Amino acid sequence: MDKRIKQVIEFYGLNIRQFEQKIFASEGQIYKYLSRKGGLNSETLVKILENFPSLNPDWLLLGKGEMLRQQNPA
Repeated sequence: MDKRIKQVIEFYGLNIRQFEQKIFASEGQIYKYLSRKGGLNSETLVKILENFPSLNPDWLLLGKGEMLRQQNPA
């Protein structure tokens, strides 16, 4: 999942600290996770999905499908 989180950060043009701030994570939490010195809890994953609603949860959590949700035609 670390590769997918890196993709999200890059896609939105953020650095790691900006991403942490956007999801209200503690400073260094995502950095530690990406450098394999920590884990992510379910609360953090929920915060990512809440603050980036266009993300496909199946992609983020399971690596299935496309990164972004399909847009429903109006």
